[in-house]
Amino acid sequence: MAKKGAKKTMVVSKTKRASHMKHKKTYKAGARVRQPFVKPKTQLGDKTQPKDSRPNQQTNKKNPVTSIPGSNKKKKFNNEKPIPKTEEIVQDDFDADEMMDMMDEEDVSFFKTKASNIQQKNANAGKKRKIEEHNGETVEEEYNEDLYNSELTKKKTRHLLPIKTKQGIVEQTIEVDYQSSDEEEEDDEDAEEEEEAPKSMAEMYARRKQKIEDLKALIGSSSSNILENPDERMEHISAVLKLYATLTPDIFITGFKLISASLVELFKDLAPGFEIKMTSKPGERLKKATREIYGNEARLLKYYQMFLKKLEETLSPLKEMKKKKAIDESTRRVAVFALKCMSDLLVSMPHFNFAKNIVHALIPFTAHKVDDVRFLICSAFKKLFKDDKKGEISLHAVRQINHLIKNKRHHQIPPDCLDILIALRIKDVNLDREREEEISRYKTLTRKEKILIMSKNERRRRKKIERLEKEVVIARAEHSKGSKTKYQTETVKLVFTIYFRILKMAPKSGLMGVVLQGLAKFAHTINVDFFTDLVEVFNNLIANDQLDYRQCLYAIQVVLIMLSGQGEALNIDPIHFYSHLYKVIFSLTAGPSNSNVPIAIDCLENMLIKRRKKVSIHRVLAFTKRVSTLALQVQHNSSISLLSLVRVLMSTHKQTDMLLDLDTSSGSGTFLAELEEPEHCNAGSTALWELHSLVRHYHPVVGKFARHILLKSPTTGNGALSMELTRKTPLELHTQYDPSLLAFLPAVPGPASTPINLKKLSAEEFHSSELEAFVSKVLNTDHMKQWEDDITAQQLASATNGVHS
Repeated sequence: MAKKGAKKTMVVSKTKRASHMKHKKTYKAGARVRQPFVKPKTQLGDKTQPKDSRPNQQTNKKNPVTSIPGSNKKKKFNNEKPIPKTEEIVQDDFDADEMMDMMDEEDVSFFKTKASNIQQKNANAGKKRKIEEHNGETVEEEYNEDLYNSELTKKKTRHLLPIKTKQGIVEQTIEVDYQSSDEEEEDDEDAEEEEEAPKSMAEMYARRKQKIEDLKALIGSSSSNILENPDERMEHISAVLKLYATLTPDIFITGFKLISASLVELFKDLAPGFEIKMTSKPGERLKKATREIYGNEARLLKYYQMFLKKLEETLSPLKEMKKKKAIDESTRRVAVFALKCMSDLLVSMPHFNFAKNIVHALIPFTAHKVDDVRFLICSAFKKLFKDDKKGEISLHAVRQINHLIKNKRHHQIPPDCLDILIALRIKDVNLDREREEEISRYKTLTRKEKILIMSKNERRRRKKIERLEKEVVIARAEHSKGSKTKYQTETVKLVFTIYFRILKMAPKSGLMGVVLQGLAKFAHTINVDFFTDLVEVFNNLIANDQLDYRQCLYAIQVVLIMLSGQGEALNIDPIHFYSHLYKVIFSLTAGPSNSNVPIAIDCLENMLIKRRKKVSIHRVLAFTKRVSTLALQVQHNSSISLLSLVRVLMSTHKQTDMLLDLDTSSGSGTFLAELEEPEHCNAGSTALWELHSLVRHYHPVVGKFARHILLKSPTTGNGALSMELTRKTPLELHTQYDPSLLAFLPAVPGPASTPINLKKLSAEEFHSSELEAFVSKVLNTDHMKQWEDDITAQQLASATNGVHS
């Protein structure tokens, strides 16, 4: 035993230290590690222990033993192997006796109890930590949460004004929460901002302009940042979408337009040229690059859907206008712009995701009561139909239009809703083609080929080939001919369903003009089974005067197109439609009806040229006379096209040359121009005197055509036309010389530089001798002298009147 007060050192053996290092715990990265206990320095005579100390030492009455800091397990020395001496094992010195002498027995027992409680608490904390780590929580998150909760409960001392009492001046304080104080500071800042608000109109305008410039800069920087590297910065689109919430009332309309227009262009640049399909299954193992591509596509669809939902919410007030609910002007303007953005996205990306959802949202606006809204959406769908090469989105749009018309009571929709169907790209669609191909195929096949077709192996082989062809088409991102034909066939069926329903249920509605115009365009695709019924319906409508002149022209055009194509095999004579066209054709004038001349020309070509073998000469003569008369009362482009048609008729039907003869005695009877039956009007008893008037027409091309027909259409020499005029059809000439663009073709020549010398005019250039005598008298009169004589006579008359008075 050493003397009391002497300094003794306890040396930890190398074997015990090696055993401690062997059983030392290892910790994972990010796990919470308990720091080892560090013995504080104490002075002699100080019997108190620091509060934060964590004693891990256990005492014994006989021999006090000091445990190694950080070790919680019992050490076994009997089975330990000798550890080689290394430089890493260091001797630790502890002043154990000195520390034990300064502590009482009560303190030692207290620290023993405290140490056991801490060990138990650490064990429970370790289990809890493992559970939290399994759930993905980290120590940093727990620390931040505790720090946030402590800040919420933390109090702040606020000094108040002092008060004076008998005892003296007393200082006053109050404890407030940090959160409430922050809210008060924010309220103070808002109050200061309100106080600093501009008062004059110029200041308000300058402040609004600055806000708009800041918003433009923010949108531009964010958009350019995304487009620089879309794969890594796709998440930044959410920052642009959040700008909607930051708009203040003074810049709401302008800010909404800027953000929406920028997002529209941004999605146009980011969207691929195909529809994104999520083919990955949950839990499927993918390559890293593939997984990144799927993630970017999913994020793009997510933000695109969010943008479309925002636009749909914005345009909802326009739907309420149908219920006669008035909305303010700012809301209406924003809603119209949102409608424009959605239509722009549909036209630009009809192949992309949510295109059908956009169609479903926009179709009701084709029947909107506001003209601007209806015109905007109808124009967008016309452009969509013209540019749609596949036909899938057009089919979906036509289905929605069919549902809209069915739900409307008594078909009360504007004609613009049906007018967009005329823009559909329907060309080579034959509803009877499948049946015809099947019949012709079985007729041409030999017996051996029929047996092969019926065999099971051949059918399996054909199915495999078709499956491979579909996969090749999908891989090349192309549209096969079969899919296009399928979509177009379904579209035509729906279009005719709409048209026939209106013909049957609402023949007196304002939709008949659009319906007849659509049937005239798609008449070549109508099924043969409907020909007889349509001819009867149109004849009754025209005979009962239920159609105006324009609708009559369309109805006649539909019938003639049907009978000139597949209907040639049918035994249908459109004799009544000859009379209807002969009667209606004089409704065309040089006014607004001049634009309907191409319809009449198309009807005349189908009736007199394509069906020339089925038309009598009396009808041809009657229509030739009426067309020549019509050329006098229309504009010059229509006159040129009508004279071109007369030229073709006279070259096709040689017997029409009798109309150029001034001797009308060769015909039977007298020409009855007012009779509405072309077969019985005796057109052979008249002549084309209209051509002599058209020779002196103001337009030179009209005069050339009239002179050419009067000279019996020579190919060379005097009166021959140029190759440019002879090769063009009447409809092409009507379009080429159209004056609606305020352009005269050819250009009008300017006035002559020298005046016309009437004295040099020969007698042959005067129309009559009386005119020649009058001109010579005028030229020989001295007008100046005659004027002076008249003035002198007036002065003498006034003087004599004054003398008599």
